[in-house]
Amino acid sequence: MDAETLRRAHSVHPIRFVEMQYSLFNRKMEKELLPAAKELGVGIIAYGTLAHGLLGGNWSKERSDQNNFLPIFHKDNIDKNLSLVEALQEIAAEKLSNHNIF
Repeated sequence: MDAETLRRAHSVHPIRFVEMQYSLFNRKMEKELLPAAKELGVGIIAYGTLAHGLLGGNWSKERSDQNNFLPIFHKDNIDKNLSLVEALQEIAAEKLSNHNIF
């Protein structure tokens, strides 16, 4: 779904909500789709917000081959993405240790 498709569909019949994948690893809807949805009064229901478990610490290099249908887990991407998660974990640990959560 992109902004133009949403506008075309909404012109035929009012759309109330769309369900889209959205996480730190997939933010492509922010540039065009979210503004179009706001303009049209269409709600967005996000799924995969923790990158299908990747941001929740549920993945490792050993487990990465179990979910190859998603690009973030493909063999070419998983090492880079796990490194990004490790960097985020370090930032979170530092924030927690400083009690500076927000």
